[in-house]
Amino acid sequence: MAQAKRVHSTPRRTTSKIKAKAKRTAPGADARLFAATDLYLAALSKYAASALAFGEVEFIKPRPRGYVSKERAYLRTMEHFGKMERKLVAIRSKTLDGLFAKARALEADRYVSEDLRESILKDLFGMGRGKAVV
Repeated sequence: MAQAKRVHSTPRRTTSKIKAKAKRTAPGADARLFAATDLYLAALSKYAASALAFGEVEFIKPRPRGYVSKERAYLRTMEHFGKMERKLVAIRSKTLDGLFAKARALEADRYVSEDLRESILKDLFGMGRGKAVV
């Protein structure tokens, strides 16, 4: 085996190379609300796709093969969508951006949810004067 002519040592860490860890920024006032809105919109799209798939076979007589599995998938997505909607309604928005996020979720739904609409109104009137800031 050949021996190395030189041995390279690792350079010393000088102060210019040592970097302080970046400080984590505090989460926004409505971070939970934004996450819940994203989950709600994802559940809404899954629910719409499942309803479309189940709607194609729902009224066919005799029941086609795979009817029961499509029905169960539809019911599961409907239940999940309802859970995401209840979670979104339960979170109070603290800023104007939070209200916009809820309004975006309300606008995306084809059938307007009265609970979500009420939640937006409660949040809006609950902010009081001068608290709706961006």
